[in-house]
Amino acid sequence: MIYLLASIVLAIACVLWEESHGDDSPFPLVVGVPSALAAVVLIVSIAMARADAYDHLAQRDALQATYNELRSHPSYEMATVGRDIAEWNAWLASAQYWNKTQWDFWWPDAVMSAKPIR
Repeated sequence: MIYLLASIVLAIACVLWEESHGDDSPFPLVVGVPSALAAVVLIVSIAMARADAYDHLAQRDALQATYNELRSHPSYEMATVGRDIAEWNAWLASAQYWNKTQWDFWWPDAVMSAKPIR
């Protein structure tokens, strides 16, 4: 967060420098443009990190529900099948989460009607 604030302050300082001095100094171009680009990259990365965290939480909830269901069937066959079921349910929870975000264009709407395997 400190890098984001620093890059925004540097970009603003470069704009103010250019307005007040008006000379052909390379300072605004050399410092201002990279700091503005850094601010944009940091804002996007913060948003993606938050979305990724929510995605992992949705996968964890799906895995927990699957494992709770498998505990009632203590057999080796169910345990091996359960691993595949858990992976599918985790993928489905992830896809359903991403379908609710701004990136829903990339996910088909049929994902929302799919139900977890029990």
